[in-house]
Amino acid sequence: MKENYSLIKNKIKTGVACFLIIMFVGFCLNVLSFLLPQEPIHNHIVNSIGSFQSEGGFPQLVHGYKETTLDNNSDAWMLLMCDYNGKESFWKKAMGGYYHIYHTEANSGLVGMDHLPEIQNNLPISTNSYSRYWHGWLFFIRFALLFFDYSDIRMINMFLQFLLIIACFICLDRKKLSDYSLALGTAFLILVPIATAISFEYSFIFYIVTISYLCILCFHDKIEKQLGYSLFFMILGMTTSYFDFLTFPILTLGMPLTLLLILDRQSANSSGLILSKWVIKYSIFWAIGYSGMWCSKWILGSIVLHRNLFTEALDQVVLRTSHTDGIGVGVVDLQKIGYRATVMRNIETLVKKPYILLVLMELIIYLTKIEWFNRSNSVYKQFFKLFPYLLIAIMPFVWWYVLMNHSFIHNHFTYRSIALSVYAVLCGIYTLKKEHSK
Repeated sequence: MKENYSLIKNKIKTGVACFLIIMFVGFCLNVLSFLLPQEPIHNHIVNSIGSFQSEGGFPQLVHGYKETTLDNNSDAWMLLMCDYNGKESFWKKAMGGYYHIYHTEANSGLVGMDHLPEIQNNLPISTNSYSRYWHGWLFFIRFALLFFDYSDIRMINMFLQFLLIIACFICLDRKKLSDYSLALGTAFLILVPIATAISFEYSFIFYIVTISYLCILCFHDKIEKQLGYSLFFMILGMTTSYFDFLTFPILTLGMPLTLLLILDRQSANSSGLILSKWVIKYSIFWAIGYSGMWCSKWILGSIVLHRNLFTEALDQVVLRTSHTDGIGVGVVDLQKIGYRATVMRNIETLVKKPYILLVLMELIIYLTKIEWFNRSNSVYKQFFKLFPYLLIAIMPFVWWYVLMNHSFIHNHFTYRSIALSVYAVLCGIYTLKKEHSK
């Protein structure tokens, strides 16, 4: 009993220490981003204005396909925050998410980029702060802007993301899991890789998902024995909170977790009940990391900025979890929305002939290879084996319910969470096939 208590105590200490170290490293990276030379960054941002002027705020790469919509307005805001060079200390800049707002125009990233060259010409401006997020992307984008403009970085993003996709398939093959490549490829197609590459806002979830996926494939045994997957998923949650703009973060939990189920069932043939417990356990640790990292920003930001960030943050929490269609600016005459409408707005984004054909084709391929009724009580046995994958598959629907307002308004990118449901179900079905063939 004492040994178990001591072991739990040591794990808690390790987890707390890991949390504090990652929080400190995140803060230092944000500070370091504002120690980079400003002039080349500013020049490359100015050179990027044409991209926003020619494309607009929310262009569709393919007309009529909402899933190809880019969020250039958010990207413009990100560049404005990268361009900020006020008199505040590096510590405050790291926590403040500062950018210039123009009194004569609406507060939007696109408008800010339009007026960026006029900042020297006595245009009435003031400073606004987008402080509720960590904005962990600041260092990486500001570093890239030392050498490249917006269009250059988009193309480099495309190259890197393509290489990561190829690396995932290669590693699956080396692990003798190439049969799952079809499911992974479908998930990538639903994410629309060209959009995740071209839009900064979408990029970081893609990187977290693919890099964590590769880490599990390449270092599964080391992670399990030396780090532990509880800590691994806590770190994943923290990393997601550090970088993400609340786009489709549930993928950073569900995609690696599905892969872990496949690997554990391959090696130990664990029961569906045990795997289901692992799904719940690791989801809790991911949630601790995700919510804890976000709260740590509000605490640390409040200390550094000498103002209460909890007020702004909690107002947004109330709005984003509400059952209304408010966007947070001049919220009046709010309309009630329902969960069914929210789900349909996200799913209907993919109700297009190419996606319907793709998913139907894969379901047919997988389902026809399974001998469903070759044993007594087969249906029940198959269900319990599939249950852990179904738990993962419903995660996007739970996320949309909790963040109903946000998921209803921003369905042009929150729909991407459905890639997890499709991936988890296809992997679960194919796992049944492999077990029948043993």
